[in-house]
Amino acid sequence: MNTGMYFNESLSKYRKSAGISQEKLADMLGVSRQAVSKWETGETQPEMANLMAICRILNITPNELLGYEKKAYKESADGKDNVSRNKKNQVNIIIAVCIAFILMITGICISNTLSAGEPSPLKGRDRLEITGFDFEFKGGSEDNLILTFVPGLSSDELKYEVVRSDGSGDTQVYKADYSKGVCSCAVETIPNKKVIFTAKISDGDITLSQALFSVADEGDNFYTHEELWNKDE
Repeated sequence: MNTGMYFNESLSKYRKSAGISQEKLADMLGVSRQAVSKWETGETQPEMANLMAICRILNITPNELLGYEKKAYKESADGKDNVSRNKKNQVNIIIAVCIAFILMITGICISNTLSAGEPSPLKGRDRLEITGFDFEFKGGSEDNLILTFVPGLSSDELKYEVVRSDGSGDTQVYKADYSKGVCSCAVETIPNKKVIFTAKISDGDITLSQALFSVADEGDNFYTHEELWNKDE
């Protein structure tokens, strides 16, 4: 905030004329004495709210505080015109300072909005596209199947999962590890049951999914399976 070339000198002058110490002015403003000292040495400048408060405390106009001396107005015959003009100038200055403050706050809000980030890549989509898929049976009863897939949308900021469903309403969710555009996940089949594994991707608000793979565990490490990821729904 630019408060004028000689603001620091004006502040010191009017504070001393009012018989107020730096410490007392600091107490009245709710700031430290060091802050007032730095304002008067020109090291720092006060915020808009403190600037207006200083004007009220010292009973001066923003124009005077900004370093412009008060002009002597010679009254006309009736003594009203110049006094009215002086008051109007003071009001205009206060309005200008307030407008500058509003514009500054508006600029900060717009800047924060623009820096909040781009819209989610999931917005406007109704399904998850899979561009590649592979699987590997490992045998055993736990994590006996490794699924690897390439999501059409990839980002370190998104959450990737694989969900197993057995057709009866029971589901199991597995976290899918994402690295360099590829997701991998160790899952389990269910003996003597057919299950479907579905890939899911989420940004916290939007979730997209796509069926990957169906497997029927026939026992004795014998499976029947079908790839679903490349089939149109």
